[in-house]
Amino acid sequence: MGKKGDQTKLAITNAAISLFKYQGYHGTSVRQIAERADVNIALISYYFKNKQGILESLFIQFYEGILQTSREVFPQEVDEHEEVLPYLLRYLRALMQYYQENQEVTLLVHRELSVDSTLMREVMSTYLAKQKYYLVTLLEWGVSQGEFQIVSLEVTALQIQSLITMPYLNLQVMQEVYHLPTHSPSFQQQLLEETEYAVYALVHPSL
Repeated sequence: MGKKGDQTKLAITNAAISLFKYQGYHGTSVRQIAERADVNIALISYYFKNKQGILESLFIQFYEGILQTSREVFPQEVDEHEEVLPYLLRYLRALMQYYQENQEVTLLVHRELSVDSTLMREVMSTYLAKQKYYLVTLLEWGVSQGEFQIVSLEVTALQIQSLITMPYLNLQVMQEVYHLPTHSPSFQQQLLEETEYAVYALVHPSL
């Protein structure tokens, strides 16, 4: 695919993200996407086959990016004399930064995950399972070394995932109700720090 083809695909996906955000996936037509992207509707069939193909492409790009980020910061092993918490926080920081850099897609992806479909089931059984593995493995290391005090690895992993995901699922609520500047670097730093405090409390509940 040449440069023009890449630009066309990007225009289509950007148009789809914008429309899906405000109208929902089911409320958006292929014709609307083509008009917003200013491309011939046939090009959507050529590059993505159909509207679901666009959504699948967005999901794959999003979660492949998450897995790549995870692989880059995830330790291959943790020495028994090292603290695990710094590794856990570094991993969570990387994910939060990825969510921040891809706010609109993060919102779209997690909203569509709430809809039961074949695509969502495939995503859960592959990408989400891998993401859970990274987080649970870090928690297990902390428990095995006596650093973390956790009753349920599954519940704690879910709580931590909720902490880092929630701010990017309700951008409108954060902006319109809480009046928080979600795109501000200072706010992002504050959110990161508060999340780290909360995670520390989750893995050290008696402290």
